[in-house]
Amino acid sequence: MRTTQESVASIQKNMGEMSKEYPEFMNAFMGLIKSAEEQSDLDPKTTELILIALAVSQQCGYCIDLHVAKGLKMGLTRREILDASKLAVVMGGGPAFTYMLEAVRKALADLSE
Repeated sequence: MRTTQESVASIQKNMGEMSKEYPEFMNAFMGLIKSAEEQSDLDPKTTELILIALAVSQQCGYCIDLHVAKGLKMGLTRREILDASKLAVVMGGGPAFTYMLEAVRKALADLSE
């Protein structure tokens, strides 16, 4: 299993290689990221906390490694990162629960008739 530092280095290396092979695509992708982060009323730390939470909710290990490293570098605390991550877990479980309340119960009711 890779360390977080190895994971971040691998992402950066692979993105560099993709930039050489598909420069237009990578320029557009990086432009999208830059636009989303810079044209925002959110401060950079809040933006990074949201990105960490989204990485957790999408179960993207590479994204988690990259954004936790970036967040720590910009001064986020361990507690802030874990708090954002906990909220991602709630939103992963909460919507599944509410969906179950409606969809599964409806299917059971419809099929029990």
